[in-house]
Amino acid sequence: KKNLMFSLIAGILIILSLIFVLALPTITVDDPTPANNTNQTQNWSYFNFTSDENLDMTYLYLHNNTAPAAGPRNMSNDSQTHWYLNLTLDEYAYNWTVQMVNTSNLTHSTNSSMYYFTIDYTDPTPKINVPVDNYNSTSVNVTFVLNCTDATSSVQYLELWSNFSGTWAYNQTNNSVHSGVNWNITVNGITDGYYLWGAYCNDSVGNNNYSIEN
Repeated sequence: KKNLMFSLIAGILIILSLIFVLALPTITVDDPTPANNTNQTQNWSYFNFTSDENLDMTYLYLHNNTAPAAGPRNMSNDSQTHWYLNLTLDEYAYNWTVQMVNTSNLTHSTNSSMYYFTIDYTDPTPKINVPVDNYNSTSVNVTFVLNCTDATSSVQYLELWSNFSGTWAYNQTNNSVHSGVNWNITVNGITDGYYLWGAYCNDSVGNNNYSIEN
């Protein structure tokens, strides 16, 4: 009976050991790692992860929307459970995953979900194409043709600004504009005078810019 009991205990311990060895590491994504579907306005990203068990290595897979997937990047660590990497990055839409490899004799690793983020630190470019600078009109109704371009992010809105009313303020807003596409609007009832007008636009990341034409 004792031998049987010892055999049962040994068998249970072996099973528990196998479960422990075969268990996959759990990944925790820590700040300030780019969260899913977020935007950044700086030219770097810091990736920061912890695991619930000791790791041999952690790899970051990162690629952008115009290039094929890059090979794994080895991450640094200050312990076997904390891994990090700081990268200088160009303006693109990116996606990333992380792979953690534990210290068991068997090769065991966990891959994270895929995360998407955009880096865009350049202001959009608004422009008024019509009328030209220092334009003189004999009509009280003037047509304006303006657009906004952004190489990385979508344009959130475009506005015509002026002091036709005597105060510098926005005149009209387009919330469905697309990058580089002209917006034609006519302002009616402009009285005689010398005026300023300009275009202002904002992109989906929060960058903004304006251009004044006389």
